[in-house]
Amino acid sequence: EGWANSQIVDISRQFFAAIPGDPNVRSLHRLRILTKRFRYTLDLLKPILNSGESRDVVRALAELQKQLGSLQDHVAAKAQFQRSLKYLSAPRHKKIVRRLINQEDARISVRVMQFQLRSDSNACEQLKSCIDAILTLMAVAKLPSAELIPLID
Repeated sequence: EGWANSQIVDISRQFFAAIPGDPNVRSLHRLRILTKRFRYTLDLLKPILNSGESRDVVRALAELQKQLGSLQDHVAAKAQFQRSLKYLSAPRHKKIVRRLINQEDARISVRVMQFQLRSDSNACEQLKSCIDAILTLMAVAKLPSAELIPLID
């Protein structure tokens, strides 16, 4: 039980520290990685936790992971299009690929901006409920209250 508690506290601190104040592709990719790690840690510890709150947290993390994964898909597509440019000789084909790169850029910008909107206190209900559920989970796991304070800084 002590090991499980320390794992949850450690990954929680990393996760909350990675939530960007001014998101960009790189910071959101790092958050995606930590979201996956947090989700898989809770999945691994689910039998020990045996808590309804952990299911709620896992669901919220899965949704966040999906949203961040969609952003990363567009980043990867843009990179692939950029690599393909050097293999094209026909100006018409290069023009098409440049248009695809511009479309991916626009999609990336929209997704980053959408994350900024979600970080607004009014638009961030899912993330807030995730944090509340995690803190509830910590309390259910009987963590000392001093362990909780750094998580919400």
